[in-house]
Amino acid sequence: MLYLTIISCLSYILSAGCQARQLFHSPQARTSLLFRLSSFISILCHGYLLYLLIETPNGQNLYSLILLSLIFWLLNITIFLSVHLAKVENLALFAYPLTTFILVLTYLYPGKTVVQTANFEGMVSHIFLSLFATSTLCLAFLQSILLGLQNYYLRHRAPAALLKLLPPLQTMEGLLYVFLWLGLSCLSLALISGIWFQANHPELKHTPQIFLSLITWLIICTLLIGRYKLGWHLQKSVLGTTIGFALIFMSYFGTHL
Repeated sequence: MLYLTIISCLSYILSAGCQARQLFHSPQARTSLLFRLSSFISILCHGYLLYLLIETPNGQNLYSLILLSLIFWLLNITIFLSVHLAKVENLALFAYPLTTFILVLTYLYPGKTVVQTANFEGMVSHIFLSLFATSTLCLAFLQSILLGLQNYYLRHRAPAALLKLLPPLQTMEGLLYVFLWLGLSCLSLALISGIWFQANHPELKHTPQIFLSLITWLIICTLLIGRYKLGWHLQKSVLGTTIGFALIFMSYFGTHL
């Protein structure tokens, strides 16, 4: 597992470095082949590493750091697949170094929380929906950070060369709401499966996670209604996305501390 961790980390760092170089030298150019190739290798190795960590002879290892690594793996897949559809590769500058850090932590601090998911009908589907919803909202959170920075630079009349590093503000804002819609859809399915799962397996005590996830769902719904019906400004979207991500992150990790 050490070699897989090293290869994954180095590939993620190489990908982030390629994107940083392109951002500052030719921001309008197409995504480089080296970025796509190194991203593919890192995601492939990361996925196989997760398989080795999760699958054990006694069941599935759902240790919190492994789940966090899985969330960022799903997030990185979304970025990798989306570069052909939208200008999202700049998010790799945040996501890939964070993933590298999490991979190192997972290797240095191994742990086991083994669960026999086969004994609980629908558990795998619920976990996947929950983690994919979290990864999508994490993507929205990273996008909101870029939006907040871009809006700040526009308001304070930053140099034109700096503003050209990112796509137009309207494009960036549109991407944020695409991620929010996708996150809301996945979170809705995760909530439905979570409520059903809790009703059938009350001994697992997932009520705190469901409660925090429901608050997140309400926040995202409010953001989307406010944006399309009330014309809310960008600052509210950035703040609401940050709060929503913090709550959903806390629902899956903070409740286990």
